[in-house]
Amino acid sequence: MITANDRRARALAAIPPPTTQYRKPPLTPGRLAYLLYHAPRGILQRGLLRTMRDGWARRRLARAVPGFELPEPPAAAGAEPLALHLLIGTRYLAEACLVSHSFAWAASRPVVPNFYDDGTLTPADRALLHAKLPRARFFLQDEIAARLAARLPVERFPCLRHLRPAYPHIRKLTDIHLFPGEWKCVSDADVLFFARPVQLLELLAAPRACHMVDVAPAYGAPQAALDALAGRPVHPRINVGLCHLRTPDIDWDFVEHCATTLLAAHGFSYYLEQALTAILLARSAAVPLDESYLVYPDRAIALRADRAALHYVNESRRFYYEFAWRQVLERPPA
Repeated sequence: MITANDRRARALAAIPPPTTQYRKPPLTPGRLAYLLYHAPRGILQRGLLRTMRDGWARRRLARAVPGFELPEPPAAAGAEPLALHLLIGTRYLAEACLVSHSFAWAASRPVVPNFYDDGTLTPADRALLHAKLPRARFFLQDEIAARLAARLPVERFPCLRHLRPAYPHIRKLTDIHLFPGEWKCVSDADVLFFARPVQLLELLAAPRACHMVDVAPAYGAPQAALDALAGRPVHPRINVGLCHLRTPDIDWDFVEHCATTLLAAHGFSYYLEQALTAILLARSAAVPLDESYLVYPDRAIALRADRAALHYVNESRRFYYEFAWRQVLERPPA
């Protein structure tokens, strides 16, 4: 019989080493193999011309940020602001501006973007974001570290705490929901709004938990395992690119238990954060957002830009950098 200590040891062993995503990695033999073989092979598989075009498009967007004009829509005057919560870093300043502005434009309401530092935001980054989005609020690494020490001490929450340096996605759950607040609407940076998000606004006002629907199951663990942990059926295709959840309802001991169980039984997955959030959403009887909130649009849908929200994941991300950001800036107020 597997003991709790054995399960925890297996879970911790499954967590990868701390990520080099936010720092220049050392030139180890493994790094050399990546640079000399795996990276060029990936470029060839995607296509050299397409890879170059994608890189140019992203750099073009980054250079355009200082020129962004993001006025609040006229219809928003006097309306109660909406809060939006995002984990953000220096690489995603443009996306942070665009998702916040597009939400305000589509909802005809002022938006207060709450930005949680992923560890890379500089004072200059914050100044730029505040200049473009005067309502922006920032939660910085020192504040986050203090919350973690007080609310999720490593001795009691070893899996969650060891996941943070290895797996930045988990910070969308831990860092954002450690701060006070009742309900939080959390968005990924690669979401844009194009039409009035009627269903979302109704669920924010109710309030009710909700989430986007993915194109396929993406949990990194069997559906039965999630159902068993939740104690009820979990929606088979939850996507947390846009979701609404009540912070005080989160039982962190339960989240640690779920993380430990999934890691020990099924190993580490890129989708672990989505699996854990899906369990919490199931326990909150969350409402799936309808087809107007689309994950992974094709080119035709992306060009029409007539859905409430589009989440540009995987291969559809190139549409974001190719033309979607301009669609946001060129649309007149609703």
